[in-house]
Amino acid sequence: MTRATVADAVPAPGALADLWRERATMLRRHGADASAMTLEAVAGELEASLRAAAETVLTLTEAARESGLSAERLRHLVAAGTIENAGHRGAPRIRRQDLPAKAGARRETGYDAYADAAAVRGRLLPGGHAGR
Repeated sequence: MTRATVADAVPAPGALADLWRERATMLRRHGADASAMTLEAVAGELEASLRAAAETVLTLTEAARESGLSAERLRHLVAAGTIENAGHRGAPRIRRQDLPAKAGARRETGYDAYADAAAVRGRLLPGGHAGR
């Protein structure tokens, strides 16, 4: 599968939990309660992980790396009140969920959706049965 094909086939992380819950409902209708419960559990874990990542407080240097904006620009945005200061005066911090994105910049989240999709595709077949 090419990168474009994988990207088209894999939902955004925020939509993935909903997709897993839909699949759990389908599995439950077919009597696969244990598999449905597993999907519901991992959907909850994914949502908790995404919430924790969004609420992570970053230094200006970390925020600059992820947003594509300079640390100095971010400092000005915090000072102007455009971005909430999650730190304190003299040591500003920014929550990941509050980061602005520079036009055309790609955020570096440390998460490689392509690698993750390939790993999942290699381990699971449709219906949640173990593969290979």
